[in-house]
Amino acid sequence: MAIVKLQPDVNLLIKTTLPEAITEPNKSIFTSLVPETRITSLLKYVEGFPWSINYYGQILNTNNTLENYDPSTPNLTQPYYNVIDLILQVSSPIASSYSQETGITTVSGAAIAPYNIIPSVGDIFVAKVDTTEDAIFTVISVNRKTHRKDTIYEIAYNLYSYVSANPNFITTLQTRVQDTYYFNKDTNFFNRDILIKPSVKEAIDRLNNFIHTSQEYYFNTFIQRTTGSLMIPGVSDMIYDPILINFILSTVEYDNLNIKKLSLFNYSNNSFIDQPSIFNVLLTRNKSLINTINKKYKFVSSVYLNNKTRFGTPYFANIDYILFPVEPDTKIKIGNLERLSEEITDSIDVRTTNNYSLSNLTIPTLDTNLNLLHSLFEDNYYIVSKNFYDFINDPNNPNNTSISFIEFLIYKFINNEAINKEDLAIAIEKSEQWSLLHQFYLLPIMYMIIKNSI
Repeated sequence: MAIVKLQPDVNLLIKTTLPEAITEPNKSIFTSLVPETRITSLLKYVEGFPWSINYYGQILNTNNTLENYDPSTPNLTQPYYNVIDLILQVSSPIASSYSQETGITTVSGAAIAPYNIIPSVGDIFVAKVDTTEDAIFTVISVNRKTHRKDTIYEIAYNLYSYVSANPNFITTLQTRVQDTYYFNKDTNFFNRDILIKPSVKEAIDRLNNFIHTSQEYYFNTFIQRTTGSLMIPGVSDMIYDPILINFILSTVEYDNLNIKKLSLFNYSNNSFIDQPSIFNVLLTRNKSLINTINKKYKFVSSVYLNNKTRFGTPYFANIDYILFPVEPDTKIKIGNLERLSEEITDSIDVRTTNNYSLSNLTIPTLDTNLNLLHSLFEDNYYIVSKNFYDFINDPNNPNNTSISFIEFLIYKFINNEAINKEDLAIAIEKSEQWSLLHQFYLLPIMYMIIKNSI
């Protein structure tokens, strides 16, 4: 079957600036990963129907001419990019028309391409039709819908052939593909990540799977059944961190988890405990708070808290120790609370051989190798180290580079910088090898960063 000869009428420039690939996941070059309803008629593609396709667009520059695909030409003269699982919005359902003059029946339709996709006359796409069979379509016209810089395009297309009738067509076409992308169905409409490279797609899949499996592990491992709350693991005492619990309650979605909501014990609204911490900086992504928060904490006996014998307090629930700031802001006198901070002298180190070790996992970077993890509660620094605060206050100082890779991701998140999905996937790849204390404190932070980055 010959390709219909058409004179392309518009020169369009294809621009693609996307992350580089690392490893390509296994996948069909024709079909979508997303199961679609079995389609028994072309008329199923009614107006407004979202149609999942594999799109092959010509890579063009200002000096290129639009051409129909010709399998007889050398591969380098007709380079293509491939977008897997691109979704078209059908504007004119597929219909057939018969020409009395030529005796040829043409099957054609029209659809709206997603924002940021610039189609060209002569482009090709493969999609399921009829009884879920793959068919090949060619773009015969492109209509710009607005004259704004950011616009969308409507394409008209003709059915060229079924893949089963011309199997070598796609095989040959695939050899001319220079760039492969996945269409990001979950993206915001104007998100720059509407197209993602295979390595990014693979990283996103890994991160989504990690969120599900790791959260199940986290709560099954660290919830103390008698209290219904999280307790420091690997110690004989009951040790409670209300600041971490508050953070988890604010960030974790419980709908898909088979657990009850965590218990938050009444600590008498202790104004010292309630003062801002690194978690407030993470939740607001406001770097200016850094110099106003409590950076150091220790675990003190729950007997120091007011109203310790009341129902629902940590002491009443047989909790031995509770997190408390080492140097709380005492500028505002709050009754006996100021005296309380001065009297607390005894505390407990929660790091034991059962729950804590600093692994030698490293992450290679352009300049050096960064340790994946950092010390926890070193000199009472909470969640992040002193090196982190030195770095965030002066990131350009060459002496402030001794932060961990996890701390660097936290810095980028707080600083509202884009975080590479592959970096996140690398960071959590061996999280099962982290010490229990690193898992206890850093996994909830990684959940938040991942959810806000993919």
